[in-house]
Amino acid sequence: MTKTLKQLVHVLWAIEKDLHVIASNTEANGKAEINSQDIISTMCSAIHDSNAVN
Repeated sequence: MTKTLKQLVHVLWAIEKDLHVIASNTEANGKAEINSQDIISTMCSAIHDSNAVN
């Protein structure tokens, strides 16, 4: 019984660790996506502005 509980705790701890990694990666990807959208928006504005000048 004790061995089974120790194994369960070990598995749950490993799952928690994996979930933290997934959450960190998801947050980083979300920030990268926001940054890429900002870059695209800036580029579109610059193109629009340069077309307005020409």
